[in-house]
Amino acid sequence: MRKMLIVGMVLLLGVAAAGLAGCGGNTGQAKTDMQTADAAYAKVKTELDNMGNSLTSVLGGAISGNYSQLTPQVLGQATAEIDKVLADMPAVKAEYQKLASLTGVPDYTSYANAMIKALDANTAAVQGGKQLITALTPFVAAGNTAGIQQYFTANAATLNDLQTLSNNATKAYEDAQTIKTEKNLGK
Repeated sequence: MRKMLIVGMVLLLGVAAAGLAGCGGNTGQAKTDMQTADAAYAKVKTELDNMGNSLTSVLGGAISGNYSQLTPQVLGQATAEIDKVLADMPAVKAEYQKLASLTGVPDYTSYANAMIKALDANTAAVQGGKQLITALTPFVAAGNTAGIQQYFTANAATLNDLQTLSNNATKAYEDAQTIKTEKNLGK
C-alpha cells in the first residue's frame, strides 16, 4: 500500500511538473510578436505626434481667433495626414490582436489588449479631428472668418469632446505602457 502511495505521489508530481512547464506559454513567440507590433505602433505614433503638434498650433490659434494659419493647404495637408494614420491603424491593431490571441502568456495578452484599447481610442480621436477639419474646410476655402468663428462658438461641446477623446487615447496608451513596464515585458 505504501509503495502504491509513493508511486501515485511520483505520478502526481510528474503531472504537476509537466503542467507547470506548459504555463509559460510561448514566451518567445509573444516577445517576437510584441516587438513587431510595437515597431508598427512606433511608426504610427510618430505620425500621430506630428499630426497632433501641427493641428494643435493651427486649431489652437483659430479657436482663440487667429485664423491666419488656417488655410486650405494646411487643412488639405492635415486631411492627408489623418487619412494616412487611419489607413495604417488597422494593420497595427492586427499585430496586437495576433499577440492577444496567444495562450499561456497572460502578461503579453494583457499588454496587447491594452494597446488595442489605445489604438481604438486614438482612432476615435483622429476621426473626430477629421470631422472637425471637414466641417471647417468650406469656411476656410471661402475665406469666411465669421463662419469659422461661429462654428467654434456653436460647437464648443464638440471641441471639448474632441479633447476628451485625445485625453482618453493618451491615458489608454500610458496604461498599456504601465503594464509593459510593471510586467517587465520590454526585456
